[in-house]
Amino acid sequence: MRARLACCLLPLTLLSCAEDRVLPVASVCGDGVVNGSEECDQVGPGCVECRAAEGYLCGEQGCRPVCGDGVVVAPETCDPPDGRQCDSSCGATFKSEACDANGYWLLRQLDFSRDNALQQLQVATTWYVLKLEQTGETLRVAQSVTCGIEATGTVRVSLDDRGRRALLWRNPQDGRPDGRGVTRPPRHGRFVAKGGGCELTLSRHYFLRGGDDALLPANFDDHPELSSLPPLPYEPNPTRDASKPFGEHLEGAEDIDGDGYPGLAWYLTGTINAVRNSVQRDWNEYGPLAEYPIPPYAIEFTTGAFFDTSEQVLSVHGCQKGACTLATIGSRPATDRAHRVSLRWLGLELTDPRVAAVIARPLLVSQDDDLETCARVRAALPVEAVTE
Repeated sequence: MRARLACCLLPLTLLSCAEDRVLPVASVCGDGVVNGSEECDQVGPGCVECRAAEGYLCGEQGCRPVCGDGVVVAPETCDPPDGRQCDSSCGATFKSEACDANGYWLLRQLDFSRDNALQQLQVATTWYVLKLEQTGETLRVAQSVTCGIEATGTVRVSLDDRGRRALLWRNPQDGRPDGRGVTRPPRHGRFVAKGGGCELTLSRHYFLRGGDDALLPANFDDHPELSSLPPLPYEPNPTRDASKPFGEHLEGAEDIDGDGYPGLAWYLTGTINAVRNSVQRDWNEYGPLAEYPIPPYAIEFTTGAFFDTSEQVLSVHGCQKGACTLATIGSRPATDRAHRVSLRWLGLELTDPRVAAVIARPLLVSQDDDLETCARVRAALPVEAVTE
């Protein structure tokens, strides 16, 4: 008996006792725990007798509709998506005018870069809410909110709630004053009928994150290259090696998220875990690409995005020994990828059901309200899986 007990107490890396048996896990439908052959175990339309109902995908976190399977289940109002009457979240609507940009739009911009060390692909996703107004073929941005940025690749780079709040109303595209009180004309463009479809252009806009807006060009329509603008603040010693000086070249940097470090904090997770504070300056503009035709009356479509970016890393902290230097490695725009932006039309008025489902309250009145809206925007147009 003593020998048998000793056997069963040996580490798991050794052979287990001959008498050991793996017993089946008991599953009780309705106990709220997914066990055994159960596909789900919760109250809801997607789970019927602990099996996934038609049109749903279930797991331990619950059940969700499968958009694109051809089965319409709540909250879907159509399926499959076609971009004209059914968007990629399986929400139905239609536009009565072709090549008409009037109304509220969600935007998800994808920019492709390669890191400066191994040339591996990094994908930056930026979300916006825009209210556009169009007269004839000419359009302008009437309201703009920035809903966050996230990069994926060798590491995930994201903002915390303070960072998203800091960027929410900055870099206005709608003619509001910037952080220095400088007012520029609203971002403008054209939406025209062409070749049996539509063609969208939106003018170049410059963005600054983590610095004084004096680092932006006075006139965006002059299209200055980033290299011609005043230099960004920089830090030769971002890891803050105590044996070397630091903090001597930070004029123009701002702690816009209030974390105690100059610049904007980016959180790196994955192969490297660190916090990187930096100042960034970039521009983007939108225009046609042959691989992304825009059908007339489209409620959701993709078109080309063009951009350039520059960054100075001001500090790196919260990393394991030896990893901080890796966290300072930057990236540059990829020349072998077509950057793009996807746009989804919600409707003309805040009272329209599709608009109200995302924008519950008027924009640019309350940051808390706009942060709630932005969380819905990111959920509606999630990070897109991109591979090499």
